[in-house]
Amino acid sequence: SLKVSAFFKMVKSGFIDIPVISLEGADFKYNSDGIPSTVLKKYDMPQNFLKKLSTRIKIDSIEIHHSTILYQDYGVSTHKNGRVIFNDINGVISHLSNDSSYLRKHKYLDIAIRTKLYNTGNLQLNVTFDMQSKTDSFRYSGIMGYFPLTIINQITVPLSSLQIIRGNAVNCWFDVCADKQGANGRLTGNYHNLYIKLLADDTTIAASHKMKTLSSLANMFMVLNDNPLINEPLRTEEIYNKRDENRSFFRFMWRSLLSGLKPTIGMQKGREENFTAFITKYQHFTTWHRSGQKARIIKRENRRHLRKLVKESHRIKSS
Repeated sequence: SLKVSAFFKMVKSGFIDIPVISLEGADFKYNSDGIPSTVLKKYDMPQNFLKKLSTRIKIDSIEIHHSTILYQDYGVSTHKNGRVIFNDINGVISHLSNDSSYLRKHKYLDIAIRTKLYNTGNLQLNVTFDMQSKTDSFRYSGIMGYFPLTIINQITVPLSSLQIIRGNAVNCWFDVCADKQGANGRLTGNYHNLYIKLLADDTTIAASHKMKTLSSLANMFMVLNDNPLINEPLRTEEIYNKRDENRSFFRFMWRSLLSGLKPTIGMQKGREENFTAFITKYQHFTTWHRSGQKARIIKRENRRHLRKLVKESHRIKSS
Protein backbone atom coordinates (compact mmCIF):
# COMPACT_ATOMS: atom_id res chain seq x y z
CA SER A 1 0.00 0.00 0.00
CA LEU A 2 1.14 3.50 -0.75
CA LYS A 3 -0.31 6.83 0.36
CA VAL A 4 -1.18 9.28 -2.40
CA SER A 5 0.96 12.02 -0.86
CA ALA A 6 3.96 9.70 -0.70
CA PHE A 7 3.46 8.74 -4.32
CA PHE A 8 3.44 12.34 -5.56
CA LYS A 9 6.49 13.05 -3.42
CA MET A 10 8.35 10.30 -5.27
CA VAL A 11 7.17 11.61 -8.65
CA LYS A 12 8.38 15.10 -7.73
CA SER A 13 11.75 13.76 -6.62
CA GLY A 14 12.16 12.11 -10.02
CA PHE A 15 12.61 8.56 -8.74
CA ILE A 16 9.97 5.88 -8.03
CA ASP A 17 11.26 2.77 -6.24
CA ILE A 18 8.48 0.32 -5.29
CA PRO A 19 8.93 -3.41 -4.56
CA VAL A 20 5.34 -4.51 -5.25
CA ILE A 21 2.14 -2.91 -6.59
CA SER A 22 -1.13 -4.83 -6.39
CA LEU A 23 -4.11 -4.02 -8.64
CA GLU A 24 -7.45 -5.52 -7.64
CA GLY A 25 -10.47 -5.28 -9.97
CA ALA A 26 -8.94 -2.59 -12.17
CA ASP A 27 -10.78 -1.65 -15.39
CA PHE A 28 -8.72 -0.38 -18.34
CA LYS A 29 -10.36 1.12 -21.42
CA TYR A 30 -8.32 1.93 -24.50
CA ASN A 31 -9.42 3.29 -27.88
CA SER A 32 -7.02 2.78 -30.76
CA ASP A 33 -7.03 5.80 -33.07
CA GLY A 34 -10.69 6.65 -33.56
CA ILE A 35 -11.49 8.47 -36.77
CA PRO A 36 -8.17 9.14 -38.53
CA SER A 37 -7.18 12.79 -38.47
CA THR A 38 -5.06 14.79 -40.90
CA VAL A 39 -2.27 14.97 -38.31
CA LEU A 40 -0.30 11.73 -38.09
CA LYS A 41 0.66 10.63 -34.59
CA LYS A 42 3.72 8.45 -34.01
CA TYR A 43 3.51 5.78 -31.33
CA ASP A 44 6.57 4.72 -29.33
CA MET A 45 7.38 1.12 -28.57
CA PRO A 46 6.95 0.36 -24.81
CA GLN A 47 10.72 0.21 -24.24
CA ASN A 48 11.31 3.57 -25.87
CA PHE A 49 8.34 5.11 -24.06
CA LEU A 50 9.79 4.09 -20.67
CA LYS A 51 13.25 5.37 -21.55
CA LYS A 52 11.86 8.79 -22.48
CA LEU A 53 10.19 9.33 -19.10
CA SER A 54 11.92 12.03 -17.07
CA THR A 55 11.08 10.17 -13.84
CA ARG A 56 13.21 7.13 -13.06
CA ILE A 57 11.10 4.07 -12.30
CA LYS A 58 12.03 0.84 -10.55
CA ILE A 59 9.13 -1.52 -9.78
CA ASP A 60 10.01 -5.14 -9.06
CA SER A 61 6.53 -6.50 -9.72
CA ILE A 62 2.94 -5.45 -10.39
CA GLU A 63 0.38 -8.03 -9.33
CA ILE A 64 -2.94 -7.94 -11.21
CA HIS A 65 -6.10 -9.57 -9.88
CA HIS A 66 -9.59 -9.86 -11.45
CA SER A 67 -9.11 -6.92 -13.81
CA THR A 68 -10.54 -6.07 -17.24
CA ILE A 69 -9.21 -4.54 -20.45
CA LEU A 70 -11.56 -3.14 -23.11
CA TYR A 71 -9.90 -2.26 -26.41
CA GLN A 72 -11.66 -0.59 -29.35
CA ASP A 73 -10.29 -0.42 -32.89
CA TYR A 74 -11.75 1.80 -35.61
CA GLY A 75 -12.57 0.38 -39.05
CA VAL A 76 -11.86 2.96 -41.76
CA SER A 77 -13.94 1.19 -44.43
CA THR A 78 -16.97 0.48 -42.20
CA HIS A 79 -16.74 3.61 -39.98
CA LYS A 80 -17.43 1.46 -36.92
CA ASN A 81 -15.58 0.39 -33.77
CA GLY A 82 -14.74 -3.24 -33.07
CA ARG A 83 -14.18 -4.36 -29.48
CA VAL A 84 -11.76 -6.81 -27.87
CA ILE A 85 -12.48 -7.54 -24.19
CA PHE A 86 -10.22 -9.43 -21.77
CA ASN A 87 -12.04 -10.33 -18.54
CA ASP A 88 -10.80 -11.68 -15.21
CA ILE A 89 -7.13 -10.83 -15.79
CA ASN A 90 -4.76 -12.36 -13.22
CA GLY A 91 -0.99 -12.26 -13.43
CA VAL A 92 2.19 -10.34 -12.78
CA ILE A 93 4.40 -7.77 -14.53
CA SER A 94 8.04 -8.17 -13.49
CA HIS A 95 10.97 -5.71 -13.61
CA LEU A 96 9.26 -2.56 -14.86
CA SER A 97 12.07 -0.02 -14.96
CA ASN A 98 13.96 2.54 -17.00
CA ASP A 99 16.88 2.75 -14.56
CA SER A 100 20.11 1.77 -16.34
CA SER A 101 21.77 0.23 -13.27
CA TYR A 102 18.65 -1.87 -12.56
CA LEU A 103 18.37 -2.99 -16.19
CA ARG A 104 21.94 -4.31 -16.14
CA LYS A 105 20.72 -6.89 -13.62
CA HIS A 106 17.23 -7.36 -15.04
CA LYS A 107 17.36 -7.06 -18.82
CA TYR A 108 13.84 -8.27 -19.52
CA LEU A 109 10.45 -6.85 -18.67
CA ASP A 110 8.15 -9.86 -18.31
CA ILE A 111 4.35 -10.07 -18.41
CA ALA A 112 2.58 -13.33 -17.54
CA ILE A 113 -1.22 -13.29 -17.31
CA ARG A 114 -4.24 -15.56 -17.40
CA THR A 115 -7.44 -14.07 -18.75
CA LYS A 116 -10.69 -14.78 -20.60
CA LEU A 117 -11.40 -13.45 -24.09
CA TYR A 118 -14.93 -12.01 -24.07
CA ASN A 119 -15.34 -13.71 -20.68
CA THR A 120 -15.40 -17.09 -22.47
CA GLY A 121 -12.12 -18.39 -23.92
CA ASN A 122 -9.30 -19.02 -21.41
CA LEU A 123 -6.03 -17.43 -22.53
CA GLN A 124 -2.53 -17.81 -21.10
CA LEU A 125 -0.32 -14.99 -22.42
CA ASN A 126 3.40 -14.34 -21.92
CA VAL A 127 5.19 -11.22 -23.19
CA THR A 128 8.90 -10.47 -22.84
CA PHE A 129 10.45 -7.09 -23.71
CA ASP A 130 14.20 -6.76 -24.20
CA MET A 131 14.87 -3.45 -22.47
CA GLN A 132 18.40 -3.18 -23.85
CA SER A 133 17.53 -3.96 -27.46
CA LYS A 134 18.37 -1.25 -29.98
CA THR A 135 15.49 -2.44 -32.19
CA ASP A 136 12.96 -2.62 -29.29
CA SER A 137 12.57 -6.36 -29.75
CA PHE A 138 10.00 -8.38 -27.81
CA ARG A 139 8.35 -11.79 -27.93
CA TYR A 140 4.83 -12.88 -27.10
CA SER A 141 3.24 -16.31 -27.03
CA GLY A 142 -0.04 -17.71 -25.88
CA ILE A 143 -2.33 -20.71 -25.59
CA MET A 144 -6.09 -20.42 -25.78
CA GLY A 145 -8.60 -23.10 -24.85
CA TYR A 146 -12.04 -23.99 -26.21
CA PHE A 147 -14.38 -21.17 -27.23
CA PRO A 148 -17.25 -20.64 -29.72
CA LEU A 149 -16.00 -18.69 -32.73
CA THR A 150 -19.14 -16.54 -32.72
CA ILE A 151 -17.78 -14.52 -29.77
CA ILE A 152 -15.29 -12.72 -32.03
CA ASN A 153 -18.14 -11.21 -34.09
CA GLN A 154 -17.74 -8.17 -31.83
CA ILE A 155 -14.64 -7.30 -33.85
CA THR A 156 -15.13 -9.08 -37.21
CA VAL A 157 -18.58 -7.57 -37.93
CA PRO A 158 -17.69 -3.88 -37.44
CA LEU A 159 -14.17 -4.09 -38.90
CA SER A 160 -14.53 -6.63 -41.72
CA SER A 161 -18.30 -6.87 -42.45
CA LEU A 162 -17.92 -10.58 -41.79
CA GLN A 163 -20.14 -12.53 -39.39
CA ILE A 164 -19.36 -15.99 -38.08
CA ILE A 165 -22.60 -17.99 -38.07
CA ARG A 166 -21.23 -21.09 -36.38
CA GLY A 167 -18.00 -22.83 -35.46
CA ASN A 168 -15.98 -23.84 -32.42
CA ALA A 169 -12.28 -23.47 -31.64
CA VAL A 170 -10.82 -26.46 -29.82
CA ASN A 171 -7.60 -24.58 -29.02
CA CYS A 172 -5.18 -22.05 -30.48
CA TRP A 173 -1.51 -21.30 -29.84
CA PHE A 174 0.91 -18.74 -31.22
CA ASP A 175 4.51 -17.60 -30.87
CA VAL A 176 5.63 -14.24 -32.28
CA CYS A 177 8.98 -12.42 -32.35
CA ALA A 178 8.72 -8.70 -33.13
CA ASP A 179 10.48 -5.35 -33.00
CA LYS A 180 9.86 -1.77 -34.12
CA GLN A 181 9.96 -2.87 -37.78
CA GLY A 182 7.54 -5.79 -37.84
CA ALA A 183 6.49 -9.19 -36.52
CA ASN A 184 7.16 -12.80 -37.53
CA GLY A 185 5.90 -16.02 -36.02
CA ARG A 186 3.57 -18.98 -36.27
CA LEU A 187 -0.07 -19.62 -35.37
CA THR A 188 -2.06 -22.84 -35.15
CA GLY A 189 -5.81 -22.81 -34.74
CA ASN A 190 -7.65 -26.09 -34.20
CA TYR A 191 -11.34 -25.53 -35.02
CA HIS A 192 -14.31 -27.19 -36.73
CA ASN A 193 -17.63 -26.44 -38.45
CA LEU A 194 -16.80 -22.85 -39.41
CA TYR A 195 -19.44 -21.06 -41.48
CA ILE A 196 -19.37 -17.33 -42.29
CA LYS A 197 -21.74 -14.71 -43.64
CA LEU A 198 -20.68 -11.69 -45.69
CA LEU A 199 -22.49 -8.49 -44.75
CA ALA A 200 -23.50 -5.56 -46.95
CA ASP A 201 -23.79 -1.91 -45.98
CA ASP A 202 -26.92 -1.71 -48.12
CA THR A 203 -29.97 -3.04 -46.25
CA THR A 204 -32.22 -3.51 -49.31
CA ILE A 205 -33.74 -6.90 -50.14
CA ALA A 206 -31.73 -7.11 -53.37
CA ALA A 207 -28.46 -6.53 -51.50
CA SER A 208 -29.45 -9.12 -48.89
CA HIS A 209 -30.11 -11.78 -51.58
CA LYS A 210 -26.84 -10.90 -53.29
CA MET A 211 -24.76 -11.25 -50.09
CA LYS A 212 -26.52 -14.51 -49.26
CA THR A 213 -25.38 -15.94 -52.60
CA LEU A 214 -21.84 -14.59 -52.15
CA SER A 215 -21.68 -16.04 -48.63
CA SER A 216 -22.64 -19.47 -49.97
CA LEU A 217 -19.93 -19.21 -52.63
CA ALA A 218 -17.35 -18.10 -50.06
CA ASN A 219 -18.12 -21.07 -47.79
CA MET A 220 -17.94 -23.49 -50.72
CA PHE A 221 -14.85 -22.22 -52.52
CA MET A 222 -12.70 -20.17 -50.10
CA VAL A 223 -13.33 -20.85 -46.41
CA LEU A 224 -11.66 -23.91 -44.90
CA ASN A 225 -14.42 -25.08 -42.56
CA ASP A 226 -12.19 -27.27 -40.37
CA ASN A 227 -8.61 -27.52 -39.16
CA PRO A 228 -7.51 -30.19 -39.63
CA LEU A 229 -9.43 -31.18 -42.74
CA ILE A 230 -10.40 -34.84 -43.16
CA ASN A 231 -7.30 -37.04 -43.66
CA GLU A 232 -4.98 -34.03 -43.46
CA PRO A 233 -2.55 -32.80 -40.77
CA LEU A 234 -3.22 -29.79 -38.57
CA ARG A 235 -2.36 -26.58 -40.45
CA THR A 236 0.13 -24.10 -38.97
CA GLU A 237 0.39 -20.70 -40.68
CA GLU A 238 3.12 -18.09 -40.76
CA ILE A 239 2.64 -14.69 -39.13
CA TYR A 240 4.04 -11.61 -40.84
CA ASN A 241 3.03 -8.04 -40.23
CA LYS A 242 4.88 -4.81 -40.96
CA ARG A 243 4.52 -2.27 -38.16
CA ASP A 244 2.77 1.03 -38.82
CA GLU A 245 4.36 3.53 -36.43
CA ASN A 246 1.29 5.76 -36.80
CA ARG A 247 -0.92 3.14 -35.15
CA SER A 248 -0.96 1.89 -31.55
CA PHE A 249 1.21 -0.88 -30.12
CA PHE A 250 -1.79 -2.97 -29.06
CA ARG A 251 -3.14 -2.80 -32.60
CA PHE A 252 0.24 -3.93 -33.92
CA MET A 253 0.08 -7.03 -31.70
CA TRP A 254 -3.43 -8.18 -32.56
CA ARG A 255 -3.16 -7.34 -36.27
CA SER A 256 -0.03 -9.51 -36.36
CA LEU A 257 -2.09 -12.41 -35.01
CA LEU A 258 -4.76 -11.66 -37.62
CA SER A 259 -2.15 -12.08 -40.37
CA GLY A 260 -1.81 -15.72 -39.28
CA LEU A 261 -5.49 -16.28 -38.56
CA LYS A 262 -6.73 -15.26 -42.02
CA PRO A 263 -4.78 -17.94 -43.97
CA THR A 264 -5.72 -20.51 -41.31
CA ILE A 265 -9.40 -20.21 -42.31
CA GLY A 266 -8.58 -20.09 -46.03
CA MET A 267 -8.17 -16.37 -46.69
CA GLN A 268 -4.51 -16.59 -47.65
CA LYS A 269 -2.95 -14.59 -50.45
CA GLY A 270 -3.70 -16.19 -53.82
CA ARG A 271 -6.76 -18.10 -52.66
CA GLU A 272 -8.49 -14.90 -51.54
CA GLU A 273 -7.39 -13.07 -54.71
CA ASN A 274 -8.74 -15.87 -56.90
CA PHE A 275 -12.04 -15.81 -55.03
CA THR A 276 -12.24 -12.00 -55.36
CA ALA A 277 -11.65 -12.32 -59.11
CA PHE A 278 -14.34 -15.01 -59.28
CA ILE A 279 -16.80 -12.79 -57.39
CA THR A 280 -16.05 -9.90 -59.76
CA LYS A 281 -16.85 -12.13 -62.73
CA TYR A 282 -20.00 -13.34 -60.97
CA GLN A 283 -21.15 -9.77 -60.36
CA HIS A 284 -20.47 -8.88 -64.01
CA PHE A 285 -22.46 -11.96 -65.05
CA THR A 286 -25.44 -11.12 -62.84
CA THR A 287 -25.42 -7.52 -64.10
CA TRP A 288 -25.27 -8.76 -67.70
CA HIS A 289 -27.97 -11.33 -66.99
CA ARG A 290 -30.28 -8.72 -65.47
CA SER A 291 -29.67 -6.34 -68.36
CA GLY A 292 -30.28 -9.25 -70.76
CA GLN A 293 -33.56 -10.01 -69.04
CA LYS A 294 -34.68 -6.41 -69.48
CA ALA A 295 -33.65 -6.51 -73.14
CA ARG A 296 -35.61 -9.73 -73.70
CA ILE A 297 -38.70 -8.25 -72.04
CA ILE A 298 -38.46 -5.18 -74.30
CA LYS A 299 -38.07 -7.43 -77.38
CA ARG A 300 -41.12 -9.49 -76.39
CA GLU A 301 -43.16 -6.32 -75.89
CA ASN A 302 -41.99 -5.00 -79.27
CA ARG A 303 -42.95 -8.29 -80.97
CA ARG A 304 -46.37 -8.25 -79.34
CA HIS A 305 -46.86 -4.64 -80.44
CA LEU A 306 -45.74 -5.49 -83.97
CA ARG A 307 -48.14 -8.49 -84.19
CA LYS A 308 -50.94 -6.26 -82.94
CA LEU A 309 -50.19 -3.69 -85.66
CA VAL A 310 -50.12 -6.42 -88.32
CA LYS A 311 -53.50 -7.76 -87.19
CA GLU A 312 -54.97 -4.27 -87.22
CA SER A 313 -53.60 -3.74 -90.73
CA HIS A 314 -55.13 -7.01 -92.03
CA ARG A 315 -58.49 -6.18 -90.45
CA ILE A 316 -58.52 -2.75 -92.11
CA LYS A 317 -57.66 -4.23 -95.51
CA SER A 318 -60.33 -6.96 -95.26
CA SER A 319 -62.99 -4.44 -94.35
